[in-house]
Amino acid sequence: MLVILKEWLYREGEEAKYFTLEQLLSMQEILGMENEDFSEYITGYNCDSYADTSCDIMEDIYREACQYKGEDKVEYCYSLCMQEESFLTCYTTYRLWNSRHTEEEALRHWKESCVCTLEEIAERIG
Repeated sequence: MLVILKEWLYREGEEAKYFTLEQLLSMQEILGMENEDFSEYITGYNCDSYADTSCDIMEDIYREACQYKGEDKVEYCYSLCMQEESFLTCYTTYRLWNSRHTEEEALRHWKESCVCTLEEIAERIG
């Protein structure tokens, strides 16, 4: 399931909703929207805000997880990030942009990108 955490129409505060990729692609087709326009409409993220948000979440979690000992911090941080609904909403944006990939391919590419970013964060923070 893909997660979208945002303020929905007539609701106060953010709420997470869960969709399959097929459901989201059907909505996109019904609305007749281009891929990037639809992903921004449904998730609230564009190319820049999605990248900034996902990096900010990874850095925040890395800073908190630096106290954790006994496991690879980068892998540990990635697993923590993948439990955050806001981070999973970034993944949903990525998944919409890469809908031709299988679920396994998409997750593999996403993780590789995130691990690379987390390694850069680890080098910078120390």
